[in-house]
Amino acid sequence: MSDIEPDHQQNSAKQVIVNRDDFTIELQNYYSSLNKNNKKNEWTNQRIKNVIKLLDEYNTSKSQGGRLTSKHYYHAKKYDVMNIGDQKVLIMKRKDTSDPLVQIIPVEEYYQLILDAHIATGHGRRDKIIHVLRDKYMVPIFAISIFINLCKICLAKKKAPIRGVIKGRMPQNAVFACPKAEDNRQEAGCSSKSNNDDDNIESGYVDKDASGDGLDVSDNSEQETFAGKRVHETTKRKSPLQQMTSSDNFNELVELKKKKAKVEIQLMKEKVEIARREKYKLDLELLKMERELGMSESIFTAPYVSE
Repeated sequence: MSDIEPDHQQNSAKQVIVNRDDFTIELQNYYSSLNKNNKKNEWTNQRIKNVIKLLDEYNTSKSQGGRLTSKHYYHAKKYDVMNIGDQKVLIMKRKDTSDPLVQIIPVEEYYQLILDAHIATGHGRRDKIIHVLRDKYMVPIFAISIFINLCKICLAKKKAPIRGVIKGRMPQNAVFACPKAEDNRQEAGCSSKSNNDDDNIESGYVDKDASGDGLDVSDNSEQETFAGKRVHETTKRKSPLQQMTSSDNFNELVELKKKKAKVEIQLMKEKVEIARREKYKLDLELLKMERELGMSESIFTAPYVSE
């Protein structure tokens, strides 16, 4: 049974937040969709007993020198058996004695463990429940997710609308109410309700009483709001890079760079030509000396000399 004890005041709510039958059905549907050889197959009481039996056979055969199968080695590498009173409990294999004891429990006990952890964490989400259970019991993450998706209180929190947030895209011709206070008229940038139609037209905002249909009566081509003027001014501004590239000095600088590159290329070609001429002279001198010494074949190559 679970050793995660929530507050006694919350015990009455445990029975209504998640229906046990719905949780079991969703869990079985998940298991039925898996392959038979999948490692996520459910842990039933019979499966736990079979693994404990294999581990007992492994320990007995290892001490007596009996024959073992690959199934024995596989389960002995991952699981271990621990005696709690007269009962044998299947736990995860520990690398060190300081590691936590993680018990493998049957699928029938998932509901109560997740329920206690969920309430103990104040309807905590998946990661909080995993943090509570991971050092005590091996409960699959998908089982925790199924439980949270069925919690009525958590679902009610998701469906509750958030006040003060406008969903969707704001229309371009949206009309906003002006402040009632006359002192905030200049700070808000809009006019309050006035009998003077000229003031409403100059402000660029709508007065329903003046226009009658709630539409903007100002001429957009001649009159602009303060926000429109600000956007218009920013579009005229040029970045430092645009200002620099549009100047005449920048164009002259580009031309000078091009000329310098051409000169450097020409200089490299001239250096290569000078080197070739020097090599040609040396080849001629070497060939002349070889003939004077009576050498039949030159030990040097003279690719630029032809007899």
